[in-house]
Amino acid sequence: MKNYFTLASIIKILGYSTVSFFILVGIYTCFLPTKPLWLDEWFIIHNIKFRPASALWGELDYMQQFPRVYLQLVAKFSSLFDFSYIGLRLPSFIIHTIGVMLCFKVGRRYFEKGAHQIILLVLIYISYKTSIYYYVQIKQYTMEMLLGLVALWQLYKTSSIIKDRSNVGADYILLCTSYAVATFFSYTYPILFAPIVVVACLQVFYHKPSTKTILQAALPLLLGIISITIFYMIDVSKVMQDEGMQAYWQDFLATGDSKGLVILTNIYKLFAHIGSGGLFEVVFGILGITGGVHSIIKLKSNITSGKPLRTAAVYTSVMVLLAIVLYIAGKLPLGAHRLNAFATAPLGLLALYTIDSLQKLPKGKVIQNTIYPLLVAGLAGNVFSSYINEYKSEEYKKKLRIYNNASNAIVNAQQRNVPLLVNRELIYPHDNHGIEADWAVKTLPVYRANSNIAVYPANNEAEIQQVMTKNNLSAAIYVTADNYKQITN
Repeated sequence: MKNYFTLASIIKILGYSTVSFFILVGIYTCFLPTKPLWLDEWFIIHNIKFRPASALWGELDYMQQFPRVYLQLVAKFSSLFDFSYIGLRLPSFIIHTIGVMLCFKVGRRYFEKGAHQIILLVLIYISYKTSIYYYVQIKQYTMEMLLGLVALWQLYKTSSIIKDRSNVGADYILLCTSYAVATFFSYTYPILFAPIVVVACLQVFYHKPSTKTILQAALPLLLGIISITIFYMIDVSKVMQDEGMQAYWQDFLATGDSKGLVILTNIYKLFAHIGSGGLFEVVFGILGITGGVHSIIKLKSNITSGKPLRTAAVYTSVMVLLAIVLYIAGKLPLGAHRLNAFATAPLGLLALYTIDSLQKLPKGKVIQNTIYPLLVAGLAGNVFSSYINEYKSEEYKKKLRIYNNASNAIVNAQQRNVPLLVNRELIYPHDNHGIEADWAVKTLPVYRANSNIAVYPANNEAEIQQVMTKNNLSAAIYVTADNYKQITN
C-alpha cells in the first residue's frame, strides 16, 4: 500500500492542490463577474473599445503601452464578445493557464527526475505577485511571464542542437516559428532572447560542433534577430520616445539623480520579488544572487557539463547582467514586480540551481530536504492567503458593490434610453485623484460599444442641474458609488 505521508508525497499533494486551487480561482473570476475593473484596465479597454484598429498602431490614450500585435489580437477577440466581461477576461486567463501548463513541461526538461523541484518551480511561477494579481486582467504581464518560459524552452532546444549535434525533429519548425513571432507579444522578450545567443556562442566555442550543426542552430536565432529588428522599428521605438512613460516610472529607473543605495535596492528586488512576503523575499534574494555569482564563476564547467539546469543558470545570469545594464542606462525599470515579470521563470530556475548546488556541501542533502518543503509550504500558503485576504477585504467588497451598482445603472439607462450622470466616486479606489468617471463608466462590459447613451460627469447637485440645463435633458439617471436614481428637469 502506498504511503501518502512521505515528504515527497506531501510535497506533491500540496503542490498539485495549490495549482488546482489557483486555476479554479482563475475560472471563477474569469467566467463570473467577480473581478471589478480598475484604472489600468479602464485605460486599455477605452483604447480597444472606442478606437479603430488602425489607431492602435499609434500613440495610445492615457499613456498606455501594450505590444501592438498582441493588443490588436486582444481587441479583435474581445470585440467578438462585444467587450463582455468574459470576452475581456478570457485572453489573459488563457495565456496564463497555458503558462502554468508550460511551466510543468519546462520543469520536466530541466529536472528529469526531480518531481519536487518541478512542483517548486511551478509554485514560484504562480505565487509571484504579478501572477496572482493579473491572472485575468487586461494587461500584458501574463504574456511576458509566459514568454519567460518560452525562452527557457528555446534555450533547451537550441542547446540540444549544439550539444547533441542532431536535429530536434518536428520541434525544429516550432522552434523557428517561436523565434520569429515571440517578440511581437512582449517588449521584454529581447532581454530573454539575447542571453540565448550568448549561451549558444559559448557552447559553440567549447563544444566545437560541425559547421552543419552551427548553421542549424543559427537559423532560428537569425529569425529571432530579424523579427526583433522589425519589432523595434514598428513598435519599440515609439515606446522609447514616450517621455510621459519615462517620467512616470522615474523611481524605478537609474538616472543621474538616483543614489547608489536606491540602485542596489532595485537590483536586489529583481531577485527578491520572486518570493512573497518579507522572509521569502530575503530567501529568494539570497538564492538568486548567490546562484548568479556562482554560475558565472563556474561558467566553463556549467556550459560544458551538458546539464540543462547548469546551462539555464548561465543563461539567467547573463539575462540579469543585461537587465542591470539596461537599468543603469535608464532603459528598463527594476524594482517593480509587474515590470520584471519576464524574469520570473528564469530566476526561479536560478534559485533552484543554487539549492541543487548545496548537495556538494557537508550535510547538503539534509539542507536541501529542509529547504524544499519549507519553500513549497510557504509559496502554497501565499497563493491561498492572497486570494482569501483579497476576497475578505473591505476594499474588494466596495469595488464589487460599486461595479455592480454602476452596471445595473447602465442597463437601466439603456433600457429607458436616457443619459447617465455619474459621480467621481465610481473611480474607486482612485477617486481621490480627482478623475472624472464618465469615460471609465463607458468601459464597463454592460455599456455597449455602439450605445447612444450619453454619459456626463456630475459630482454634486449644482453640477447635475448644470449638465441637465446645458444639454437640454428632461430625464437622466444619476449614479453614485452606492445607488442610482432617475432625475427629471
